[in-house]
Amino acid sequence: MMQASVQQQQLLLQIQDKHTLATKLQAQLSGLPELKKIEQLQQARRDMRKKQVQAGSMLADEQLKLKRLEEELEHVNERLQRQSERLQESNQYDLKQFDSLKKEIAHMQGRIAELEGKQLQTLEQLEKLQAIKLKIEQRLREYDEGEEKLNQLREDNSAQAKAQLAQLKEELVQLRQQVEPELLALFDRVRTESGGIGAVKVVGLQVEGGLDLMFSALEREKIEKASPTEVLQSEEFDYILVRC
Repeated sequence: MMQASVQQQQLLLQIQDKHTLATKLQAQLSGLPELKKIEQLQQARRDMRKKQVQAGSMLADEQLKLKRLEEELEHVNERLQRQSERLQESNQYDLKQFDSLKKEIAHMQGRIAELEGKQLQTLEQLEKLQAIKLKIEQRLREYDEGEEKLNQLREDNSAQAKAQLAQLKEELVQLRQQVEPELLALFDRVRTESGGIGAVKVVGLQVEGGLDLMFSALEREKIEKASPTEVLQSEEFDYILVRC
């Protein structure tokens, strides 16, 4: 049975605590809460970009529609002007020609009214689309600003976590140098095989630290009878049992 001083065994608890904290910091670095928020913002931006493209396409269509309406209005107005001038020279036409000219003028006046109505509707639609375009651009700016702030916060938190991690590693090196090689090798083997835990604190017959570890009657008897320098391990997970 391996023997180690009480001080040596208690050093393992300090090393265990620092390894546990280092693991949490490493997990924090790879899963900072800002990362998820940044991903959500980026997805929202992609969705908003699609809406921006759609709004831009609709805006271009309405602008083209307005241009065609204006061109047709100009053409019809010019023809109306010419035909109205001709009507002023009614003494040059017979009754049939006169009636035909009046009908054409009335038709053009009706067409102008129709085109002006469509023009007004198109202008209103353009105004709505312009408002939508401005809202989309504003939202995109907000997303950019939000992501910039989150990136800065992520960098700050990351730098802080990295600094803590570097300090922990230095402290671990110092602590590990104080532990006897054989005991340290046992601790490392158990910690690797168990997925991160090499030693646990035992007060009386209770394991502290939130671990759900129960001792059998034989183990309890063994713990009670063992000398302080005897290195004990749990039957279930091989954890080194550091008695305090």
